[in-house]
Amino acid sequence: MDRFPEEIPEILRLCGGVKVAGVVDIDFGLFRSFGFAELLPATSTIMEDGFGNFWCIDINAEMGHWGPVLYVCHDPPVIWKEASDLHAFLDRFTVADSPEVFVRSHEDYIQAWFTIGPGSVCLRRSGESLMRTLPPGSKATIDFTTLDPGSGFWWASSGAELVAKRVSAEPVFEVFASEGVA
Repeated sequence: MDRFPEEIPEILRLCGGVKVAGVVDIDFGLFRSFGFAELLPATSTIMEDGFGNFWCIDINAEMGHWGPVLYVCHDPPVIWKEASDLHAFLDRFTVADSPEVFVRSHEDYIQAWFTIGPGSVCLRRSGESLMRTLPPGSKATIDFTTLDPGSGFWWASSGAELVAKRVSAEPVFEVFASEGVA
């Protein structure tokens, strides 16, 4: 990652992160990949929750442009778009929501993913939301460049074998439901 948007060096000159007592910290010193190259070949982690989940900035590997902030969860195994860009993420986390509301909303959203289960996708656009399980043998395209925050997909599941793959340098994914997904 050799190119930064012009505001990033300015942020790094001013502060090393945002300290939020009792919740999580946004740490600009984390700027590193976390080894999920199959789906996220060029990312930079900006926050961890202490339970093995990460918020990262997706970076276009071809052009170096910074894209949306994604939440990568392992239990359940989902990836969702947290914010359209770093500015929107910082605004939501530090201004629009209290840290407690931010964490509680994540807990509620994770529970919703558990409820709908493996093979599911969530598409949010223009204030409307569709969370559904893919029919067996089908696929869905998840384009985080056009979908609203909260959109996401199961990237793996034990027993049902959902498969996801990245299809471009932009954050666009194909999600496949195996024949065993009901």
